[in-house]
Amino acid sequence: MKKNGFTLIELIAVITILSLVMVLVLPQLDSFTPKTRLKAAARRISHTISWIQNEAITTGEDYQICYDLNNQQYWVVLPSTDPETEKNDTLIVRDLPAGVKFKNIVISTGQEITAEQVLVRLTAKGTVDSHQITLINKKQAQLTLAVNPLTGLVEE
Repeated sequence: MKKNGFTLIELIAVITILSLVMVLVLPQLDSFTPKTRLKAAARRISHTISWIQNEAITTGEDYQICYDLNNQQYWVVLPSTDPETEKNDTLIVRDLPAGVKFKNIVISTGQEITAEQVLVRLTAKGTVDSHQITLINKKQAQLTLAVNPLTGLVEE
């Protein structure tokens, strides 16, 4: 007599083998996560700078990016044009991924800032205040982004 399909024992054997493979492989994949998060944070910062530079050129207004080294986040600010209120409009706020931190930011004067907040200006003419951003992950791997002041391009 010919049987179609699998027996219960065959299915249990396959599920057991797959479970063992998952138990062995998943912890190994976690070691790739910190490096991936570091690169993802760098890409996101780079895209934010590029986007805001385009917005500044398109709208004819200056913008600022504020890096908060204490809270591991950054945001985009449209400075107020009304001198009486001096209230800035925050457009977006972004947190760094878990396990990724700002190590430091080096501004155009060569000063290395490791705490507090750093404001970087993006002008309506497309220029950006020169700065370098160094990110670090929990495994102490570092990635430095250098922002070209004339083009606004970000290089690793």
